[in-house]
Amino acid sequence: MKKFFFSLIVCLFAVAQVHAQRTVSGKVTDDTGEALPGVNVVIKGTTNGTTTDLDGNYRLQVQDNTTLVFSFVGFETQEINIGGRTTIDVTMGGVTELQEVVVTGYGVQRKSDLTGAIAQVSGEELEDFPVPGVDQALQGRVAGVNVISSNGQPGGGVTVRIRGASSINSNNQPLYVIDGMPVESFDTQSTNQGTFGGFGGQTGNSLNQINFNDVASIEVLKDASATAIYGSRAANGVVLITTKRGKPGQAKVSATYSSGFTEVFDLPELLNAEEYELLHRESIVNAGGTPDDTFYGTDNTDWLGAIFRQARISQFNVSASGGSNDMSYFTSIQYDDQEGTLVGTNFERVTARLNLDANISDKVKIGSSLTFGNTKDNIQSNDNFIIGPYFSALRTRPDLPIYNDDGTFAPTNQFDNAVAATTYENTFKSNRFLGSFFAQYEVIDNLILKGTISVDRVGTNRDLYWPSTTLGGTIFGNVWIERGFDEQTTFNNTYTANYQFDINDDHRFNVLAGAEWQLVKQDQFSTSATGLPNDILKTLNSASTPINTDGLKTQWGLQSYFGRVNYGFNDRYLATLTVRTDGSSRFGQDNQFGFFPSVALGWNVMNESFFSVDAINNLKLRTSWGITGNHRVGNFASRGLFQGGFSYGGVGGTAPTQIANPLLKWEETAQLDFGIDFGLFQSRITGSIDYYVKKSTDILLLAPLPRSSGFNNVNQNIGEVENKGFEIELGGDVIYNDNFQWNITGNLAFNRNKVVSLVDGNDIQAAGFNQSIVREGEPIGAFYGWQVEGIFQTQEEIDNLNAGSSTGFYQTAGTSPGDLRFQDTNGDGVITADDRVITGSAQPDFIGGVTSTTTFKGLSLTAFFQFSQGNDIINLAHGDLWRMHNADNSAKVLLDRWTPSNTDGKFPRVVQGDPNDNDRNSSFFVEDGSYVRLKTLRLSYNLPQSILSDMFLSNVTFFAQGTNLLTITDYSGVDPEVNTFGQNNSTALGVDNNTYPGGKTYTFGVKVGF
Repeated sequence: MKKFFFSLIVCLFAVAQVHAQRTVSGKVTDDTGEALPGVNVVIKGTTNGTTTDLDGNYRLQVQDNTTLVFSFVGFETQEINIGGRTTIDVTMGGVTELQEVVVTGYGVQRKSDLTGAIAQVSGEELEDFPVPGVDQALQGRVAGVNVISSNGQPGGGVTVRIRGASSINSNNQPLYVIDGMPVESFDTQSTNQGTFGGFGGQTGNSLNQINFNDVASIEVLKDASATAIYGSRAANGVVLITTKRGKPGQAKVSATYSSGFTEVFDLPELLNAEEYELLHRESIVNAGGTPDDTFYGTDNTDWLGAIFRQARISQFNVSASGGSNDMSYFTSIQYDDQEGTLVGTNFERVTARLNLDANISDKVKIGSSLTFGNTKDNIQSNDNFIIGPYFSALRTRPDLPIYNDDGTFAPTNQFDNAVAATTYENTFKSNRFLGSFFAQYEVIDNLILKGTISVDRVGTNRDLYWPSTTLGGTIFGNVWIERGFDEQTTFNNTYTANYQFDINDDHRFNVLAGAEWQLVKQDQFSTSATGLPNDILKTLNSASTPINTDGLKTQWGLQSYFGRVNYGFNDRYLATLTVRTDGSSRFGQDNQFGFFPSVALGWNVMNESFFSVDAINNLKLRTSWGITGNHRVGNFASRGLFQGGFSYGGVGGTAPTQIANPLLKWEETAQLDFGIDFGLFQSRITGSIDYYVKKSTDILLLAPLPRSSGFNNVNQNIGEVENKGFEIELGGDVIYNDNFQWNITGNLAFNRNKVVSLVDGNDIQAAGFNQSIVREGEPIGAFYGWQVEGIFQTQEEIDNLNAGSSTGFYQTAGTSPGDLRFQDTNGDGVITADDRVITGSAQPDFIGGVTSTTTFKGLSLTAFFQFSQGNDIINLAHGDLWRMHNADNSAKVLLDRWTPSNTDGKFPRVVQGDPNDNDRNSSFFVEDGSYVRLKTLRLSYNLPQSILSDMFLSNVTFFAQGTNLLTITDYSGVDPEVNTFGQNNSTALGVDNNTYPGGKTYTFGVKVGF
């Protein structure tokens, strides 16, 4: 009987349970009504659930009074109690600004939980403003980030500075992290350039092999709280690049094609043949000579017009993404073909990507990010290289022809005929494979162990050939040939444990611990030869005379351990503590490990019960302090070095070339940051303001040694540099309704850079032509030279000054009326090198950008303005074009020169030999480089869905775009955005010396989604 009653009770309980369960189904859509596949639908408090199918539908067995949780990346999570319903349709809205997820070092965080200064550029913004390299996408879009193109070469180098330069001799470029893999941005054209490689200043960009269309977001980490997790590589800031990944659901295919052309900026107006003869004769007479009538030719050649062209450009990109709940994918292919406006230059690129994610089980997930890039750069040596076509064309006499009567290149007054110089072959071919593989295991809820193995290989081959039809190809023998290669391979292993948990729903923790190992290997080789029999056999084994062979093999490593704790109390009070220790093979055995801590605090004022201001929906205060490092000091800076190639009594040997310093350590940057983030009128207006102070100490400099040591100097940690400034970001929806929207975003940044201390307070001569100097109390790379007071008007004025000089001459023995008058700054009555002073600075007072986007139904117009104010440029190119001291041509502005009948002339007299040395580095060549530029103007039209529905297309967009359409500046040079000495040089910024000019680009295209 007892068994009967027990069985009856069990049956009744089972029936009750059956009646208590039910099937709930429904459809999940977004705000536009489009189905959302892959949405997670989970019973709250459990791991039981399902995901929506390709049509957004779901079905799930539940019990009464169950709460379902609907979650999907990019959308606001919703919790819904089913009550008595069996059908529940859900519309998911996009996440609010504060719920957005921001990528941080080795993880992600809600935007509302951030305590550091992190700026974000979305992938959608990049798609609207295509650029050759992802680093150029930051120009004018992120406060505190200064981006300058080195030259107009397609695929050329880019200088990026985050909150100013922190080092003097080391690389100041930021660290880039692509899908978790730390990579260095380097000049792909600075290595294996052989005997003549490296002349001209042309630089390549290793980031060009990353397709900007693949990028999901770019995060810029600026303060120490955000960057300290990267320790010794983070003093210059960190740029995190996250590429797109697939999502469960129907496959999506997108294809974009664009085509257009580029026209060079307005080039300098040069003297024509008649004007040239007039001024050249005058310069000979002023030098006391007699012009030779037979010297002048009968041609009137436009040399600049002969070497520049309208350059065609085209680009094609196709991508596909999709997957299931078990596996998702994203893949893309891009082809890019850009001619340079300078004849003989072009840039070709092919990239391919495959990103995979697979859920092996509820606990295990694996994935990979694979990209391959191939670039081909045909360049010309142009910056201050005497065989460069641009250098030659600026100076070649206009009365000379391009060709002889037999069709060969005519000789000129330059090293080589400028048109002949465009036939020089100088090609760089680069291949890059960047791949990472990860596996993660969720040990318990929210405790995730992750391991990532990455490899980055960049191989570059260089081929240089000077044909026999050019002077360069014959002056060293018959034809000149060089070959070289550079291979750099980086291996990186990262292992992390991340645990997120709450205590009593009030205390929220996110704890990260990790270890990382990195090994970088580099192999270089170059060789050159001459004496080839003809221009057909372009091989080294065809050459009769080897010239030079060089090469190297090297490697360095980094061993790291790091941790971070994020804490939040009641969504009001936030704290972040970060530590990292790095051990580097580059530093002395006594200082191989460095310790890099940071701490940050945040206060979400808006979540306080006492705070109630209707107009303010977001208000957060934050502050941070921390230390980061710079390890870019060369692989053997701490070692004692020996070099071969020495002869001892006819016997080969080695000699010491560098003394060891086992105490050598990291350059360290301590940074303090105060910030405020705000949102007004339900985030119709959003913004942030930051103030920071960065102090870099232990900067690596060469300290002098006594002669008894046998060495001149030794590497020591001595220097100090300071940066401090304000950053402002502001954006808002001016108008927002169903038919018309107008959005404006902008940023403004002020930075003051100062050299605090050097070795014994002694100046350091910067790179280049003695035009810049590093001096205590001045910004890095200040211009240095003589101060010009005006132009001498009379001989009496000169005689009076000569009478007061101890040498008999105030300036030179050849000074005459019409010459520049330099200031006697030390008051000793004679102009010498001691009278040189600071004449300007390339550091801007402020930089920024403004983007305005207006949309009316399917039509959209976007204008992006970028500006730099208060920076100077030293125009060394005009040092030759503003005088006539030899047979070279000059600029047309020189017609307004000083003469006895034109004493108000802007420029000094023309005279052969320049006896007053008017061409010396002086304030005469320093100009205001401020500018405002309409960087991009884009007009696009989206076809309406009513048309597309019959075409089986998801979207079709037609667009027209212009780049660099308008520049407002007082600078007399071709382009105020100039940096002759490349992206890795910080001591010689703002120098314009025959730099390959940029241009205006016009493109038209279509984007189709399937």
